[in-house]
Amino acid sequence: FVSLIYNHNYIIISSLNYLRKLRTKRLVVVQLNLILALILGNIGFSLLSASSSILVDYRKYPLVSLNGGCIFGVILVQYFFLAAMSWMACTAWTLYGKIVDAIKSYGKVDKFYMV
Repeated sequence: FVSLIYNHNYIIISSLNYLRKLRTKRLVVVQLNLILALILGNIGFSLLSASSSILVDYRKYPLVSLNGGCIFGVILVQYFFLAAMSWMACTAWTLYGKIVDAIKSYGKVDKFYMV
Protein backbone atom coordinates (compact mmCIF):
# COMPACT_ATOMS: atom_id res chain seq x y z
CA PHE A 1 0.00 0.00 0.00
CA VAL A 2 2.83 2.38 0.83
CA SER A 3 4.57 1.65 -2.46
CA LEU A 4 1.31 2.40 -4.30
CA ILE A 5 1.10 5.82 -2.63
CA TYR A 6 4.78 6.43 -3.38
CA ASN A 7 4.31 5.50 -7.06
CA HIS A 8 1.21 7.67 -7.27
CA ASN A 9 3.07 10.64 -5.78
CA TYR A 10 5.99 10.05 -8.14
CA ILE A 11 3.65 10.13 -11.15
CA ILE A 12 2.05 13.38 -9.96
CA ILE A 13 5.40 15.05 -9.28
CA SER A 14 6.89 13.94 -12.60
CA SER A 15 3.84 15.17 -14.51
CA LEU A 16 4.06 18.51 -12.69
CA ASN A 17 7.72 18.80 -13.70
CA TYR A 18 6.73 18.06 -17.30
CA LEU A 19 4.06 20.77 -17.17
CA ARG A 20 6.58 23.18 -15.64
CA LYS A 21 8.90 22.55 -18.62
CA LEU A 22 6.00 23.18 -21.00
CA ARG A 23 5.16 26.48 -19.33
CA THR A 24 8.52 27.92 -20.35
CA LYS A 25 7.42 28.02 -23.99
CA ARG A 26 5.30 31.03 -24.82
CA LEU A 27 3.15 29.40 -27.49
CA VAL A 28 2.28 26.48 -25.22
CA VAL A 29 1.17 28.82 -22.43
CA VAL A 30 -0.98 30.85 -24.81
CA GLN A 31 -2.60 27.73 -26.25
CA LEU A 32 -3.24 26.28 -22.78
CA ASN A 33 -5.03 29.50 -21.80
CA LEU A 34 -7.02 29.38 -25.06
CA ILE A 35 -8.10 25.80 -24.37
CA LEU A 36 -9.05 26.65 -20.78
CA ALA A 37 -11.17 29.62 -21.92
CA LEU A 38 -12.94 27.48 -24.52
CA ILE A 39 -13.62 24.64 -22.08
CA LEU A 40 -15.00 26.98 -19.42
CA GLY A 41 -17.11 28.82 -22.01
CA ASN A 42 -18.58 25.56 -23.30
CA ILE A 43 -19.29 24.29 -19.78
CA GLY A 44 -21.03 27.57 -18.93
CA PHE A 45 -23.00 27.47 -22.17
CA SER A 46 -24.10 23.90 -21.49
CA LEU A 47 -25.19 24.78 -17.95
CA LEU A 48 -27.16 27.79 -19.21
CA SER A 49 -28.89 25.81 -21.93
CA ALA A 50 -29.91 23.16 -19.40
CA SER A 51 -31.68 25.76 -17.26
CA SER A 52 -33.23 27.99 -19.90
CA SER A 53 -36.38 29.13 -18.12
CA ILE A 54 -36.79 32.90 -18.13
CA LEU A 55 -39.33 34.42 -15.76
CA VAL A 56 -41.53 37.21 -17.15
CA ASP A 57 -43.96 39.69 -15.61
CA TYR A 58 -47.61 40.22 -16.54
CA ARG A 59 -46.63 42.32 -19.62
CA LYS A 60 -44.37 39.50 -20.91
CA TYR A 61 -41.15 41.41 -20.15
CA PRO A 62 -38.30 39.48 -18.52
CA LEU A 63 -37.71 40.40 -14.90
CA VAL A 64 -34.12 41.33 -14.14
CA SER A 65 -34.61 40.73 -10.43
CA LEU A 66 -35.72 37.12 -10.93
CA ASN A 67 -33.31 36.30 -13.78
CA GLY A 68 -30.14 37.57 -12.10
CA GLY A 69 -28.44 34.18 -12.21
CA CYS A 70 -29.17 33.79 -15.90
CA ILE A 71 -27.88 37.27 -16.68
CA PHE A 72 -24.72 36.63 -14.66
CA GLY A 73 -24.22 33.31 -16.49
CA VAL A 74 -24.63 34.95 -19.89
CA ILE A 75 -22.10 37.65 -18.98
CA LEU A 76 -19.67 35.00 -17.77
CA VAL A 77 -20.03 32.90 -20.95
CA GLN A 78 -19.58 35.99 -23.12
CA TYR A 79 -16.44 36.84 -21.13
CA PHE A 80 -14.96 33.38 -21.66
CA PHE A 81 -15.59 33.48 -25.41
CA LEU A 82 -14.16 36.99 -25.62
CA ALA A 83 -11.10 35.75 -23.73
CA ALA A 84 -10.84 32.85 -26.21
CA MET A 85 -10.87 35.30 -29.12
CA SER A 86 -8.14 37.32 -27.41
CA TRP A 87 -6.00 34.24 -26.83
CA MET A 88 -6.48 33.30 -30.49
CA ALA A 89 -5.15 36.72 -31.45
CA CYS A 90 -2.18 36.20 -29.10
CA THR A 91 -1.53 32.81 -30.72
CA ALA A 92 -1.59 34.38 -34.18
CA TRP A 93 0.79 37.14 -33.06
CA THR A 94 3.19 34.62 -31.50
CA LEU A 95 3.20 32.45 -34.62
CA TYR A 96 3.73 35.53 -36.78
CA GLY A 97 6.75 36.47 -34.65
CA LYS A 98 8.18 32.96 -34.99
CA ILE A 99 7.75 33.03 -38.78
CA VAL A 100 9.37 36.47 -39.04
CA ASP A 101 12.32 35.35 -36.92
CA ALA A 102 12.74 32.24 -39.08
CA ILE A 103 12.67 34.26 -42.29
CA LYS A 104 15.15 36.82 -40.93
CA SER A 105 17.63 34.12 -39.95
CA TYR A 106 17.22 32.01 -43.11
CA GLY A 107 20.41 31.79 -45.17
CA LYS A 108 22.58 33.78 -42.76
CA VAL A 109 25.86 32.27 -41.73
CA ASP A 110 26.91 32.47 -38.12
CA LYS A 111 30.16 34.42 -37.75
CA PHE A 112 31.46 31.85 -35.28
CA TYR A 113 30.72 28.90 -37.60
CA MET A 114 33.85 27.22 -38.96
CA VAL A 115 33.92 24.89 -41.95
